[in-house]
Amino acid sequence: MGRQRVDLDGKYVVVGYDRPMRSCYAQLYDQGDDPGDDAPLRAVGYHPLERLESERTEHGIYPATPADIANALNDWGLSTVEVDIVCRALDNDLP
Repeated sequence: MGRQRVDLDGKYVVVGYDRPMRSCYAQLYDQGDDPGDDAPLRAVGYHPLERLESERTEHGIYPATPADIANALNDWGLSTVEVDIVCRALDNDLP
């Protein structure tokens, strides 16, 4: 599974493509959060079996395409420029 961190203003997105599951994914975090310890604020393309009951995350659709990721990022309030930056990082991970 590919995984890239994209730093934005006061937040960051972890984005990638899960090859075995054939799904793109994106997870939005506050700048101080640790993806190893903290649940994402928002997520899309996140397999239901990977979700913890204690997570605060609002999960999006699964599986997700690159277009689904772009739509979710827009819905999360990212600017057009931020969506572009994250989607370019995702493009680098696609098969």
